[in-house]
Amino acid sequence: MARSLRFKDVRDIKITLVHPHDHDGIEIVNQIERIGCQVQHLWQANQVINVETEVLIAGIFKENINSIKSQIKKSGNDMTTIAVLDYESPTTLEMAIDLNAVAIISKPVRSFGIFANLVIARWNWNREQKLKKRIHRLERLVSSKTLVNKAVLIIMNTQRLSEDDAYKLIRTQAMSKRTSIKNIAEAIINTEDLLTPK
Repeated sequence: MARSLRFKDVRDIKITLVHPHDHDGIEIVNQIERIGCQVQHLWQANQVINVETEVLIAGIFKENINSIKSQIKKSGNDMTTIAVLDYESPTTLEMAIDLNAVAIISKPVRSFGIFANLVIARWNWNREQKLKKRIHRLERLVSSKTLVNKAVLIIMNTQRLSEDDAYKLIRTQAMSKRTSIKNIAEAIINTEDLLTPK
């Protein structure tokens, strides 16, 4: 899985930094530009909504955290988030978690660590996206199997067939109608619901 993110691909990542234009903010921008990435440096959190970005690096400040969260949600962008912290406290760490940060850059910012954080954060984000897709696929599969099992039971009870024969009947109907077994199962369940007295 480590090969799914090649180091040369990091240069193609679009990055947005939401942080004051102070020494730390400028240092982060300089390091990102040295890596070869495109970077936008914003401080007003409300500008995030208009930005196409893959990685958001956000300074964690009490006065802007809710605004950043709100703008990320409105933008609909599914992005890798890296938090910039000036000190470790339960409050700042909680704010970083609320942003769904997958890496941390600590202040004062040094040249070491930004590239490593960027690579690790993006790799973790990619892995998380793959796991989400897999979970979604498995949930659909379980849902489909549940529907088919329910339809098989209905056919067994109404047609007096064995489980295997009931399933074969559903499969044959699906093939003849050129649709999925799930669609036939849903039709059987809906029909039974219509015919069953309430």
